[in-house]
Amino acid sequence: MPTVSDLKRRMASTARWMMVLESGLNGHPHSLYKGEAKAFEETLGRLGVRFLSKTKAAREGLELRRGAKPVVSRYYGAPIKDFRDLYCLEQFKPIKPTQQKGK
Repeated sequence: MPTVSDLKRRMASTARWMMVLESGLNGHPHSLYKGEAKAFEETLGRLGVRFLSKTKAAREGLELRRGAKPVVSRYYGAPIKDFRDLYCLEQFKPIKPTQQKGK
């Protein structure tokens, strides 16, 4: 059975990740490595916040809104071994279908 101490730890963790998110939304993204990036996404995911890279968003038919800044820069291990910027779902909009000429 969870204890009050467990609840306090979860609340502190959630508060920490909310501050990281707020900082990113204010134009100051944090760099997160594998373990902390996973915790960040999982914790905020439980609150309904979804994060996407530009590549993943494009596969889902979304594009960044004008002026959108990344909320975090996440490190991915092998095979990528590099950082990728992540954005909140709310920072995207559907890609407009191109108008076909002659129809």
